[in-house]
Amino acid sequence: MAQVTDEQVVSIEKLGQQLRHLRLTSAQALRQMKRSLARHGQLSALSVFRADEGALQIVDGFKRVHAARELGLAELRVRVVAQNAVQAKLALPLLNGAA
Repeated sequence: MAQVTDEQVVSIEKLGQQLRHLRLTSAQALRQMKRSLARHGQLSALSVFRADEGALQIVDGFKRVHAARELGLAELRVRVVAQNAVQAKLALPLLNGAA
């Protein structure tokens, strides 16, 4: 597994959603995330990986990105947790406490 890097702030527009199909999100969960983000700010960094072309792709944090866009935020904190899509998929259970 890749070494986790320190957090960095990046533009939301630079975050890809290649793995979005692996996550299910309800409308209620999105509303709750939007309220939390508006009230408390970003509590934890998104987990991302660097795709072959070097772009950052989200592994965990799709609801935060959706809520941030609705709130008009331009940037979010991210942390690189994998170096490719395979490692990112393997990391999902660990990121969500299912391991």
